[in-house]
Amino acid sequence: MLNAESGVPDIFQAWKDAGLDSPVVEEKFGGGEPDRTVLTLPLSFTTSSTTSGEVSDEAHDTFDRVLEFCDIPRTKKEIQEYLQIKSERYVREKIITPLIEDVANRR
Repeated sequence: MLNAESGVPDIFQAWKDAGLDSPVVEEKFGGGEPDRTVLTLPLSFTTSSTTSGEVSDEAHDTFDRVLEFCDIPRTKKEIQEYLQIKSERYVREKIITPLIEDVANRR
């Protein structure tokens, strides 16, 4: 089911790139009903493994790139395009808000 031609790996990658919870694949067999494969696509964001206020090295690298890019004032849309991220919500929740909190904690 999860072969390269099915498009399912692309869906998993898109969900990961957007910071959403991973899709869930459920296969149902028997029970007098047709065999089915159900792909559930959650629209909730993953919780970071660094919930204690710590920010990962990868996030710091992204933050540093954004700060450098914002040597002049930039809009959220400009930052989103610069990072090549399609989800406006992801940019706001996973980049801009944590960046502001991180900069405030550095002071």
